[in-house]
Amino acid sequence: MTQTKQVILWLVAAILVFFIGSGAASLFLSMGDREDSSAVHKKGKKNKKRGLAETGFAVTKAAEPEKLEEEAKTFVPKMKQAVACTSEDCAAGREALKKRQFRKALAFFKLGLNNNSYCADAYLGIAEAKLGLYQNRNAMEAAKHVLALDPDRAEANLILAQCYSNTQQYGKAQNEASQAIEKKPNYGEAYLMRAKMAYISSLQDPESQPANVDEDLNRAIELAPSADAYEAKGVYLGSRKKVNEAVEAFSHSIAIEPTYNAYLHRAAAYSYLKKYHQALSDLDQTIKMHPRDPYPFTVRAGIHKELGHPEQSLADLERVIELKPKDFKIYYDRAKLLTEMKRYDEAIADYNIIIKANSMDDDALLKRADVYFAKGEFKKALADYSEAIDLYPQSAYAYSARSKVLRKLGKSDQADLDEKRALELKKAPAIKKIY
Repeated sequence: MTQTKQVILWLVAAILVFFIGSGAASLFLSMGDREDSSAVHKKGKKNKKRGLAETGFAVTKAAEPEKLEEEAKTFVPKMKQAVACTSEDCAAGREALKKRQFRKALAFFKLGLNNNSYCADAYLGIAEAKLGLYQNRNAMEAAKHVLALDPDRAEANLILAQCYSNTQQYGKAQNEASQAIEKKPNYGEAYLMRAKMAYISSLQDPESQPANVDEDLNRAIELAPSADAYEAKGVYLGSRKKVNEAVEAFSHSIAIEPTYNAYLHRAAAYSYLKKYHQALSDLDQTIKMHPRDPYPFTVRAGIHKELGHPEQSLADLERVIELKPKDFKIYYDRAKLLTEMKRYDEAIADYNIIIKANSMDDDALLKRADVYFAKGEFKKALADYSEAIDLYPQSAYAYSARSKVLRKLGKSDQADLDEKRALELKKAPAIKKIY
């Protein structure tokens, strides 16, 4: 796969990571598997979930949508009318939320409710704190209490939007964000949420008529110019292949708050533009922030290889293997690089690891056979080609490669048969492997 194709897939994955989450994005990756990124150490995960109290866009573990929806339907608020909040406890709770001290905030808001059971502010604070603690169902219940007491409280609709987003109910999340905007037309965070949800909904249903994502993103930046809003704008522009504009948006995001994701996204954009040195600089920043995340090392290895820096590429691949020793895709990448560097014994050692883990991997057998052939060990190459053919008899490449080995060994008649079989398979309809 070329570097350009790798970068395009990386950009697609980056878009999905930002708008949906790393689980969905992993399906689109071919270079290092985006599961690398979803397996970042705990500190990294916390960073990606950051900013809940400020933006309301933390990623939480998804609850079961049907169960959550059923509970929401059965919820009947007991309160009838909100009482204005003058509680010092609620004020202390809001300060704790600003510091992301969610458990402490929760305790203060509960004290506030003890003094005023009709306090919408206290319930709103509880909803935010519960969301910050990844207790999606409880956050939804508290937000419903807020709306029962104060139907015009747009912040509660935004929390509900986040709850629906966390359970992949993106259409409902978009509707809640729209309600928040109706109640509070200058609510920048709600425009940002609606833009994200509209974009995801359009991906799921191309026939849908989503809100104007670009317009909502611009409005969000105008009203609440946060790092998150600029990053979302950059990701959206990247998805539209307006990559130079995406770089500008990511740069604005980094200027406000230099985050791992913003640097990673800008590195992807720079790579797409073949500005590899700028991309390397941004990847260096991501590695400083999360030195145990294998994904930036994987990407940096690919860029170094593209620039003709095999030693640097090899060092990065070795670091990935240290961090994820069971990621056999990286062993493949390293073995291929070692072969290109004519370090054949080391390449064979990597293929040995892959084959030991999966003796049915005919691709690894073929590649090891290629290395044996390059090394001049024709009998070992013949054994591997033959075993690969036994595993997958429809491989034209395997027959063609084996014919060359047979000629080296002076077995011309058998070589002719393999060449004939290779030609037949090339002309025949492709047959997919069954794993």
